[in-house]
Order: sequence, then C-alpha cells, then structure tokens
Amino acid sequence: MPYYTYKAQDLSGKKFKGETDAFDENDLKVKLKKQELHLLSFKLKQNKTLNSFLMVKSTPSRNEVVLFIRQLSIMVSAGISVEDGVKTINNQTKSGALKNILTKVEEELYKGSLLSEALGKYPKIFPTYFRNMIYIGEVSGQLPTVLIKAADFYERDGKLKRKASTAIVYPTFLFVVIIAVFIFLVTFIVPQFESIMLQMNAELPDITKFILGLSHFFRVYWVFIIFGLISFVLVVWVWFKTKTGRYVKDWLKLNLPVIKSINHNLITTRFSKGLSVLVSSGLNVMDSIGIIGKLMDNVVFEAKFQYVIDEIKRGKKIHRSIGHISFFPPMLIEMINVGESTGNLDEVLDITSLYYDEVLETTISKATQLLEPTMIVFAGGLVGFVILSIFLPMISMMSSI
Repeated sequence: MPYYTYKAQDLSGKKFKGETDAFDENDLKVKLKKQELHLLSFKLKQNKTLNSFLMVKSTPSRNEVVLFIRQLSIMVSAGISVEDGVKTINNQTKSGALKNILTKVEEELYKGSLLSEALGKYPKIFPTYFRNMIYIGEVSGQLPTVLIKAADFYERDGKLKRKASTAIVYPTFLFVVIIAVFIFLVTFIVPQFESIMLQMNAELPDITKFILGLSHFFRVYWVFIIFGLISFVLVVWVWFKTKTGRYVKDWLKLNLPVIKSINHNLITTRFSKGLSVLVSSGLNVMDSIGIIGKLMDNVVFEAKFQYVIDEIKRGKKIHRSIGHISFFPPMLIEMINVGESTGNLDEVLDITSLYYDEVLETTISKATQLLEPTMIVFAGGLVGFVILSIFLPMISMMSSI
C-alpha cells in the first residue's frame, strides 16, 4: 500500500502535517475524516514504496512464502479476517519482494476479490495447485486447515527439491575442480619441463606431443577459450529456457544414469503427496489429476501424464491409467488401487509418500557414494595422464643410456 505525506486541518482551523498509508486519494480523505481532519494537500512518499524496481525484479524465497502462509492460517483460525491478516503480515514483514506482493494482494482483497483470486496474479510464486486448494478452503469454510496443509506441502516439496539438487551439485563441483586442476597442470607445469624434453633431441612419444600441443593451445588462445566457455554456458542456459531446451533438459533428467533414479523417485513422492493434499483439501479427484501433472515440474512427464488424464476422463480407474504409462513403481499403483477400493485415497497416498521419501533419501545417498569414487578415479586418470606424458621421454632416454 502506498504511503502519503499530507497537510490537513481540524475544525478549529489548526493545521497538521503527517504521513499514512492509503490506497488512493479517496481512501486518504476517509482516513483523515475519521480523525476529524480535512485534507488540504498530499504527496506520494517515494521512499516508503520500497524501490519498486528491485521488488519487481526479485521474488520472495520459499521460506518467506511458507512463513506467510503459516502466519495467515493462525490469524484466520483466531477469527481475524483474511484482509486484516494479510495487512498485519504485510506491515511486519521485512522482505521487500514479499511486501510488494502482499501490498497488491491486500488491495485486491479490499476490492472484494477472494484470496485465491488475489494470489492468482502471481502464478510463479503461488502455483495453480496452491490457489485451487485456497479456493476450496474459502468455499468450504475450512481455509485455516487448508492453509496449514498448503504450507506443509510447500515446505516439504522445497526440501525434496534441495535433496535432489544436492546429489547433482556436489559431483558437478568436483568435476569443475578436476578440470581446472588439469588445465593448471597443462598450462603452468608442463612448460617447465618442455625445455628439458627438447634438449634430449629424442623422439617424443605421441602422448607427450599431445600434451605439449595442448599446453601451447591453452597459453596462446586462453582469452578465446575463456570467452568461448562463458558464451557456451550462457547459450545453453538461455536455450534451456526455450520450449525445446526445457524438453531436452527434462528428458536428460529422466534418462541419464544415476540422476535418472533420483528424479523418478522425486516425481513419485511429489505425485503421491501432492495428490493426497489436493484430494484431502476437498478438490475432486478429476480436477486433482488435472493439476498434479504440472506440479511435477517436468514437461516430459507432463506430456506422458496427459494420457492418464484422458483415460480417467473416459471413466478408467486411476491405478489402471497410471499403470499404462510405465513410469511409477508397481507398489504405488497397487496402493492407489487400495485407496480407490476403500475410498481412502488421500490417506493411502499420504502414507505411501512417506515411504518414497525414504526411498529418495536412500537413492541420493547411494548416488553420492557412487559418484565420489568415480570422480576420484577420473581425477587420478587425468593427473596420471599428464605425469606420464612428462616422464615417458625421460624414462626412454635413461633406458637408451
């Protein structure tokens, strides 16, 4: 909500200066009228608007969003209106990005919009499944309960993503370090031995010629190499943002060795927990299935899952439709069958998601244990290759002597 500085006077003609927040000029007049003041002039105070450029360019963190949801659920449970709850949180938050969003949400709420509609203006921060849950809570009168479930799921989903990312980031970091060490050896260490090798006047092995050539290339064209690497990374990064690039990236996630099992288990646990939360919040199964595919954050899976949605629309059972895409493990399909048969689909899926949480952690642990020795062997191979190229000519010359 914007801040205004104003000049006003009371009934006796005494003039006052002050500042307050208001939606617009009319809202400012109403606020002052309640204090028996008449507005004379006003001005928007820019330093209270929190640098709108920075706020538009930044987004609140997942933890900030979860905290907002939890605080709002407590306030609504205590009988505070949604509008007043959002306003109170907005006044207390120190996050510029979140304050910018809550200010706009607050404005929409006071105009008569539902919370789900107000949050809908920020789909990247409050995704479709989340807004649908909020809408169901508003319509059914169970908003506090739904808000708690949404916060729990949002927080848990973030932890799952971080776990999966950790398994990839560490080996990637090791790989970059290993390549950097290799380039350092070839660029700065190998030249120290080059003059000695040339003085031998002996035929150099092919491996030594290769390393010397590589050393010359790095030293002469290092500017172009750095520029090329940066350009390549930027081009790939931008390409991954395109529709085709996103598809290729998500396909690699589901097919590359090691990370394949991690992403399969990640999608499995997110699917089971997400569907459980949506159904338990009051959303019908058909609508929940329609939303859940996008929740997996993988366009390849989403395209494959469209078959499931079409089959269920034709009246097929969920477990049979899911079984046809050959993606989920048999245990999950069987548990969905049990949930459908007993009418406790949400409870069964919730229990199943806890099991696959443990499976995901085990998979990540095994992947890390497998990649660490692989990286060590790879590093040893590169360093050994350089050392061998240096000492082979010396060994050959000593053998001749």
